[in-house]
Amino acid sequence: MNKKLYVPALVIMLIALTTIGVSAAYAQDTSAATPQASLIQKHENQAANTARFEEKLTQLIADGKITETQKLAIINKGKELQTKRGADRLAMQNMTPQQRKDARQKQKTEVEQWAKENNIDIKYLKFGFMSGRKGHMHF
Repeated sequence: MNKKLYVPALVIMLIALTTIGVSAAYAQDTSAATPQASLIQKHENQAANTARFEEKLTQLIADGKITETQKLAIINKGKELQTKRGADRLAMQNMTPQQRKDARQKQKTEVEQWAKENNIDIKYLKFGFMSGRKGHMHF
């Protein structure tokens, strides 16, 4: 074979192999972006967040800031609010901005009243609508 053909043939072969390798790597990366993979990742993140929150509550018990009964009440209230939030999602979409604001304020007031009735400092609550900063609710 002629030496003049070796260099172009080698360049074409390298380009083809590089393209195939990049395409295969890209296909592997985009598989994680499927709806099923995203849903699985979302559930894993939620489980990890729940576990961290429960660990923090356990530490609060060890520190003498809440009781085991209060910890269980906080966890159950969080589950209740999460279920309610899912059920209210459609209704919220059909509200005006002011109506949504009023609904969030009403829920905030209800949670604050619940915490008071259960002798739980509001700063120990974190139900998704709580900011991670200083434990204040944000609506």
